[in-house]
Parts: sequence; structure tokens; C-alpha cells
Amino acid sequence: AVNSIADNGYLLSEGRRFAHGRAIYSTPEITIAERYATECNHNGSRYKFVFQNRVNPVNLKKINNVSYWLAPSESDIRPYGLCVKVIN
Repeated sequence: AVNSIADNGYLLSEGRRFAHGRAIYSTPEITIAERYATECNHNGSRYKFVFQNRVNPVNLKKINNVSYWLAPSESDIRPYGLCVKVIN
């Protein structure tokens, strides 16, 4: 998923969970984002990757009770940074 997002951005058609409506989900809370990050193994170490995003505040829908930010369109969100956490 990391390579695909880095190469193509977020694709709404690839979404699988839409608990609060069809959108691209993100969050300002790194601890929430980490829950959805998959682990990767490399050279005996485990890692998690989380993207930092820029979002269009005009079209953004905020779900405050769970700190989700919903971007209704692929053009409303773009990754610009990558956070890496070593799990070991």
C-alpha cells in the first residue's frame, strides 16, 4: 500500500471501510493512524508506515468523536510525508 499511495496518491476506489460515508479517511492523531498501519518486515526488523497528508479544509468532513477526517474526493487529500516507526 505504501508504494501504491506514494506513486498514485489515494484512490477512493481502493477503499474498503466506509463507516462514516464514502471518502478517503485520515486523522490528525498519529496513534489512531498507527492502528490502521500494516507492519512490514525488513532485515529482521519490523516497521509501521503512516503518511502525513495535506487536506482541503473546504470539503473536509470531521468526525470529532473519533478524530477522523473525511476527504470526499481524491483531489481533496494528498500525501506529502512518511512517518516510519521501528517496532522491534
